[in-house]
Amino acid sequence: MTYTRVEAIEQTLDNLGKTGNGEVSDEDQQKVDKILDGVAADLSARDIFTLSDIGLRGPTGGAIETEVFLAFCNVLAWAAAPLFGLANDQSLLALALQAEDKMKIVGAPPRTLRVLKIEAGLRPQRRFGTYTGL
Repeated sequence: MTYTRVEAIEQTLDNLGKTGNGEVSDEDQQKVDKILDGVAADLSARDIFTLSDIGLRGPTGGAIETEVFLAFCNVLAWAAAPLFGLANDQSLLALALQAEDKMKIVGAPPRTLRVLKIEAGLRPQRRFGTYTGL
């Protein structure tokens, strides 16, 4: 399952506390929509995570991966915080930093997650738990 650009904007506004009675104003949506592309490009430029399809401004479309959706919305909320007078909110900063760490792990290539194995012929010969030097 994937999430759309509209759902990302709504979740971001929810993270910012801007969905009082479940409704989101068009003005608030436009503020977040304007910075969404820049945030996605920044995450990609810093090799944190590259979103495959973030949709178009308007907002329309998008296919944001489920495993990084909430993390991306937390990063987006921190980027949008100054637009809503929340630039000094330390909880948003903490969530954004944790989200970036999660996105790095999720986006890591499988080969970086493997454990190094040493062939049996390269291991030192041990007798009774001590190294003999052979």
